[in-house]
Amino acid sequence: MLKPVLALLICLPLMASAAVYRWTDADGVVHFASSPPASGTYTKVNPHLPPPTSAPGITGITQLSKGTTEAQEKQKKAANERLEAEAHREARCAQARQRIAELENATARRLYTTEADGSRARMTQPEFDKRLDAVKTVARDNCSG
Repeated sequence: MLKPVLALLICLPLMASAAVYRWTDADGVVHFASSPPASGTYTKVNPHLPPPTSAPGITGITQLSKGTTEAQEKQKKAANERLEAEAHREARCAQARQRIAELENATARRLYTTEADGSRARMTQPEFDKRLDAVKTVARDNCSG
């Protein structure tokens, strides 16, 4: 039992490099075979097989999963940053809309500003309009609707 298996193992490399013959018959059909034709001309072909490739194995699979995990972490971080930016934008929008409502319900005569020396003075109409325009700009930049 051991001898036939040993003989087979010894012959495997020889079978892998067995000759291949190519010829064209009288009808113009090209043939390939492991033995030459009985008559006519033929050429011996040495097929150039690509070297065997290896499977990624455990190391390759680990690297692939590590790359996937890193990509998922980057996507998760980017999504969290987008959510935080959106929440900040929505908060600024809400504050701006509330301030617009307060300013539109008031008049310049009823609002005060704090001067550089700490004293209070009534707001002038141009100061009021400037402040209202600034808050409307914040709302336009941060509110989607």
